[in-house]
Amino acid sequence: MSQVHEEEDVVPAPLALKIVGAVLAIGVALCLVAWLVLRVRESQLRPSRQFLERELPAPHRVAEIREEPFVVLPPLPESEDDTALTSYGWVDKSQGIARIPIDRAMDLVVQGVRP
Repeated sequence: MSQVHEEEDVVPAPLALKIVGAVLAIGVALCLVAWLVLRVRESQLRPSRQFLERELPAPHRVAEIREEPFVVLPPLPESEDDTALTSYGWVDKSQGIARIPIDRAMDLVVQGVRP
């Protein structure tokens, strides 16, 4: 039998350095392109190159105003419309038109039941 000579898996250092250098060069080039695109767009939007919002004062506090992120409202009273959506009843008894709760109607539609 012949013996197979195995070599170590080694990436040559010069090749690895070239790859790392190429990746860094591409990264720097992309950053420069992005910066240039930003500057061009900025000059289109602000030809005067003045940023006046930098000089705005800090927002002032107004007395007697409560700043809350949201307000919890009391529940609304049940209206006639809510009752119509949640109960059975006749719309027109002479024509045989009835109403059913909306939840039940949605279940029937999902099941594919036709009137």
